[in-house]
Amino acid sequence: MESDKFQLELQKNFGALKNVADIDSTYTYLVKIVREAGLKHFRSRSKGQKSKLTEETLELMKKRREDPNLPEPDRKNLNR
Repeated sequence: MESDKFQLELQKNFGALKNVADIDSTYTYLVKIVREAGLKHFRSRSKGQKSKLTEETLELMKKRREDPNLPEPDRKNLNR
């Protein structure tokens, strides 16, 4: 189940919070963990509007977002 995978990923990443001493850094990292895990495991709900972008374009956008440090040739391929 997706929610179980989500919970497991959160538990793994929350272990790293023990090493952060500053409360502001802890909060920032906590928000980042939850946001990234949520985007990875759950799709956002549309509000009944049909997307102006094709499925292929949305998939390319997702791949680009997931790996921002792609080498230049791969990035150009995703930007087509």
